[in-house]
Amino acid sequence: RDTLIFGCMFIACSLTYVMYVKYDIRYVCQIENGSSPMNLREQKKAETSTKLLATARQWFFEKGYAGTSMDELCAAAGVTRGALYHNFGGKDGLLEAVVLQIDEEIGERMIAASGDTIDRDSCIKTCLAYLEAAMDPEVRRIVFQDAPAVLGQRLREIDQQGSIEPLR
Repeated sequence: RDTLIFGCMFIACSLTYVMYVKYDIRYVCQIENGSSPMNLREQKKAETSTKLLATARQWFFEKGYAGTSMDELCAAAGVTRGALYHNFGGKDGLLEAVVLQIDEEIGERMIAASGDTIDRDSCIKTCLAYLEAAMDPEVRRIVFQDAPAVLGQRLREIDQQGSIEPLR
């Protein structure tokens, strides 16, 4: 009986060793759950990006681009400064990502306002949706005040690819 217990303990320890050391238990568990390590890395990167974007958007609106400290922003988002540079390349890249996010939202509002028809009323509704979005204090501060000074020509390219497209 003792030999049986010892044998079971030996097998359990051997399997634990193999799973932790040789195959990495996290990887084994991921395979069992149907995900791969790459997917988990990508998921973690997406979560980090989402945290940074949400915090940056709030801070760029409240404090402005110049008044936003990257060290404080990263601390508030619960990420490292290295994660900021890895995901966005720096403060300018983070602002560009926030502008892209806002621009996409404006474009969606314009498309929703235009409806399924292409006529005079649809065009007016689309333009009004853009003007309404442009009056939002967050959009004014980030997109129309800070972004032109920081992003320059890149902002025009973003506009042409994003929210301006439904006007064509």
